[in-house]
Amino acid sequence: MSKAIKREYLCGITPCLAAIRAGRRKIFKLYLHDKFQQEAPQRDQLIQLIEESKGQNINVKYKSRNLLDRFSDKRPHQNAVLLTGKLQHEKLSKNLTPTRTDEVWLALDQIHDPMNFGAIIRSASYFGVDKIIVTENNCCGLTPTVSKASSGAMEWMPIHATKSLEKMLKDAVREGWDVIGTVKPGDESVGNITCSQDVTLQKPSIIVIGNEGFGLTPSVSDICNNFITINSSPHKMLPPGLDSLNVSVATGVLLHSLLKSKSIDNINTSADRKYST
Repeated sequence: MSKAIKREYLCGITPCLAAIRAGRRKIFKLYLHDKFQQEAPQRDQLIQLIEESKGQNINVKYKSRNLLDRFSDKRPHQNAVLLTGKLQHEKLSKNLTPTRTDEVWLALDQIHDPMNFGAIIRSASYFGVDKIIVTENNCCGLTPTVSKASSGAMEWMPIHATKSLEKMLKDAVREGWDVIGTVKPGDESVGNITCSQDVTLQKPSIIVIGNEGFGLTPSVSDICNNFITINSSPHKMLPPGLDSLNVSVATGVLLHSLLKSKSIDNINTSADRKYST
């Protein structure tokens, strides 16, 4: 007997359109507000969503706003809800040998908030990260909320799961990757550099983003070759709680700095802390 496909409701025009175009999910039905039976939609993306659905023979149903609200659990849906199979993580290959000198991965060390996770995926996709790595049990899942927060980038971006982030990073160092940890401003416990410097990457690199509250776990921090931070403005004293950025905002700033060019001088080798077996 075949295993039943777990289903969920994906909300919002952009995530729904991305899911259909990416082709990584089983698509069952598209639900639209029943007002579109009498009036033609004006928004270009909604028109594209309807055309794409009909072109792929997806069943389109027109329902009341109340029913769409119920399907979406009252989350914003922009009059479009897609009934789909759940999106699964891609399995991480045991072969971690880099394929290019400018290859960049993003590893997430216990990111739990779905809004942060979605925003990180969106920034990673925008700035050209090749792959995102999460742990199977210590990171937010690939949920509809994450897809909505990512503006559909989750539907396209390769997101791989590993049972042990520490083991994966140790294996990566042995294969020649630079593993770059991120730390809060003012953390002098490690020889970190700031992204305001002219930092470039010339080797395959894995950028590791820590948890929203406590940052990198010690076991992950010990593996990192280098550390990078974002300094706050030197012209203003900030009150406690405002002396660092939200993790998704910080990730966007770091990726913009590090990936402005995909050929980069190796990060400040004087700060290297190579992992040894």
